[in-house]
Amino acid sequence: MVAVCTNEQLAEIAKRKPKTVAECMKIEGIGQGKAEKYVPALIKSIAPDHPEDDPPF
Repeated sequence: MVAVCTNEQLAEIAKRKPKTVAECMKIEGIGQGKAEKYVPALIKSIAPDHPEDDPPF
């Protein structure tokens, strides 16, 4: 098992809900290497299937 992000980074991702690699790279500790290797799959996994189902907060 490999940890890609820290708990703090995951909390920021959950809070900010980035939609692009550039947005994710604004989170401390997510640099170019991690962004290129892991962020596209991460963004896809957190994207809502239906935007209208997204909570209003």
